[in-house]
Amino acid sequence: MHGVPDRLVVLPEGKVGFAEVKRPGGKTRKLQENQIRFLRKLGCCVHVIDTESGIDKFLGGLQNAKTDI
Repeated sequence: MHGVPDRLVVLPEGKVGFAEVKRPGGKTRKLQENQIRFLRKLGCCVHVIDTESGIDKFLGGLQNAKTDI
C-alpha cells in the first residue's frame, strides 16, 4: 500500500508501532502524511525517524505504551 510507514515494529505484550524512516532532515511526502494521520486517528503509535536518537525515542515510547487487551 502506497504511503504506509516503512517499518512495522512488534514488541512483547502486544505493543505495535509504525516507523517512517528518513535520511537526516528528510521530509515526508503528502501521501505519507495522510497515511500517518489516518493511523494515528486509529490510535496507532507512528513516528517519523531521521536520527539514531529518534530510534531510541520511538522504541522507548513504544515499550512504555499502555495496552488494553
